Amino acid sequence: MPDPLSRLVSEATYSGILETRRKVLSGIRQDERYLSGKYEKNGILEPGPDFGGQSASGLYLPAVQRYKGTLYSNVPALSSRSNQDDQILILSALYGPLHPLSRIQDYNLQMSDKPAYGTWKKCLPGFLWNYALSNGIKEVPLFLGSSTYYLKAAQAAVGPLLKEKLINCL
Repeated sequence: MPDPLSRLVSEATYSGILETRRKVLSGIRQDERYLSGKYEKNGILEPGPDFGGQSASGLYLPAVQRYKGTLYSNVPALSSRSNQDDQILILSALYGPLHPLSRIQDYNLQMSDKPAYGTWKKCLPGFLWNYALSNGIKEVPLFLGSSTYYLKAAQAAVGPLLKEKLINCL
């Protein structure tokens, strides 16, 4: 099943997301601390379609089912499976922007972890620009956890759109 995110942005933008995901995955694989202890599950990540690869052996679930917790249960469209799926993105430390139905593997990484923050902070603004313009997005409500790294990455992405008055931030 193709990633629903791929139909919401240009081919070049989606390719950039896949390339960035591969870069984050490579950063995980090159640093033993992201493969052991609480990060042990990262050792079984497969280079499948979620990273632009071919392996089909990963254990996949839609993002909305993979992520649990207060934040995800309090976003109405995520908990009720409404027709607003294309207007909601999940920001992941490993995957970056995700459509709620994007199929992802189980992992453990936080935006504050070295492989994630700088990489996504740099890539996310271009992605969000293309996503907003391609889909007529005018408002960006942000549901963020308490991590300042997620907030900083989101602010870097939303800032240029606000500056150009292309969106309103709620």
